[in-house]
Amino acid sequence: MSNKKCIYHTGFLMIYYVCSFAQQDVHFSQYMFAGTVINPAYVGYRDKVTTSVLYKKQWSAISSTPVYQHISVDAPVNYERMGVGIVMQNDKLFIQISTRISALYAYKINVLKGKLSLGLAAGIKHYKADLSNLAVFDQDDVVLTQNNHQQWSPDFATGCLFQKKNFQAGFSVQHIAQTYASQYFQNIRHFYFNAAYSVKVSMHVNVIFSGLLKYLSSQIHQGDATAHLLYNKYLWAGVSYRTNDALAMQCGLDAGRLMPQTNIQLKIGYAYEQTISPYRQFNFRNTHEVMLLAAFNKNKQPENKKHTSPIFF
Repeated sequence: MSNKKCIYHTGFLMIYYVCSFAQQDVHFSQYMFAGTVINPAYVGYRDKVTTSVLYKKQWSAISSTPVYQHISVDAPVNYERMGVGIVMQNDKLFIQISTRISALYAYKINVLKGKLSLGLAAGIKHYKADLSNLAVFDQDDVVLTQNNHQQWSPDFATGCLFQKKNFQAGFSVQHIAQTYASQYFQNIRHFYFNAAYSVKVSMHVNVIFSGLLKYLSSQIHQGDATAHLLYNKYLWAGVSYRTNDALAMQCGLDAGRLMPQTNIQLKIGYAYEQTISPYRQFNFRNTHEVMLLAAFNKNKQPENKKHTSPIFF
């Protein structure tokens, strides 16, 4: 490996560590379609058996770029008064790999002509620093030559979600039990607040405004604002702005509405992000994200007679 390439990889590694400490949890542009990625109170939210998948490849113009995967399965139980589910997330940031598996539970209460959901999550997180891909010139450096940097830690979260008619708002705390296992692994507590409001523009068109605030400390926080244009409840397009990070464009469709006889929601979405942070000068751009959501009614009741979430997401 040339010195130039070595320097490039070293700088690349340093930037990744800065990014991972400053914003440990990945931010999905289409988080609103898979609410459990930020708040366990979303489990059972749709009153249907639901599977959500998010896949994000960041900065695709560069090799060995970050890849994030989120999969969740949840369902309502006890006459839709509760929700249960499971979430798995896998993040790969150059040499750093983290995997989280959590069980989720939510209890729903009717209040203020709406519904309040209280959620809990408990699981485990595994970190690993795979140093085998690094070119090491100092073979006496024990830190870099021993490829055994890994750690297991418990992971807990809690949250609440209120929804009524065309409005919803939620608050959650992720990684309640903060972990500072070593110089490689830090599991920092995250606070999230999100809200969404739907405005009916015409008989076939709605505009949905969504916002998300993320707080880690007084120095580390971020906001996200999104607007979606929804046509006839099955086609949508949107744009997002994330402070000091990226602009995102989104589009998608609910293929299930084209097949009403199947009694299934099948939402497919795509988001493209363009970096606006200082990292864009390093060609850190062209981020792609794919979303897939499948929701099944537990019985054969017609959709218009079945309770559904007030916001399209």
